[in-house]
Amino acid sequence: MGGTVFMWSPHENTILNKIVDQLKVVVEGGSYGVAGLPAPADAAELIEFLSSLVQDGSRAMVDLCALSKKAYFAEGIKGSSSIKKVLPSLMKRSEVLKGLYSGKVYGSAVAGALPAPMFSKNFKDFAWWVPEASNPSVPVEPYELLRRYGADLLGEEVRAGEDPDELAITEGGAAATAYARLQFEDVDAATRLKIREALLRYCELDTLAMVMIVQGWRGLIQP
Repeated sequence: MGGTVFMWSPHENTILNKIVDQLKVVVEGGSYGVAGLPAPADAAELIEFLSSLVQDGSRAMVDLCALSKKAYFAEGIKGSSSIKKVLPSLMKRSEVLKGLYSGKVYGSAVAGALPAPMFSKNFKDFAWWVPEASNPSVPVEPYELLRRYGADLLGEEVRAGEDPDELAITEGGAAATAYARLQFEDVDAATRLKIREALLRYCELDTLAMVMIVQGWRGLIQP
């Protein structure tokens, strides 16, 4: 397994280190979280893999946020290096991103005009470059598309006592809260599944966003 692994801010080092600590606890016979689940079968491999990605690991992650702070300045982001500012800025400017992500090509088994299909575990036949209704030259921000997609999936399934915004996770604070709920709250199976699926969609977009940003940057600097 090779290749460069991206992160957006050193906080991701902290989270991976915490997950490694949790895995070590359950491997040694302890329990973590309300469910007290046993260690996963591949816990040792997970510990080795995650340890390789953190600071001083053999494949330490590259911080794209730090690179953005040093080298990417664009109208509208107001000096911010937030991934939720940088990505929409590039989506507006980059013809490369427009060409790659227009049309329902993400999560499709068909490549269409692309070199290869864009497989996804959490989206199917999805478009990430979608024009604003009021201004077709400007795309809807990807995290807003995620919110709409999550809300559409929930549809009539939102039950009494459930918060639709909580089940359509679109930002880091909500994701951290949802992750903690799954560990420490006695959540019923149906709600647990919805939160899990929303977390997976959010995490996939956060990962894809870094790929998109690199693609956008490359498109801006290459002739």
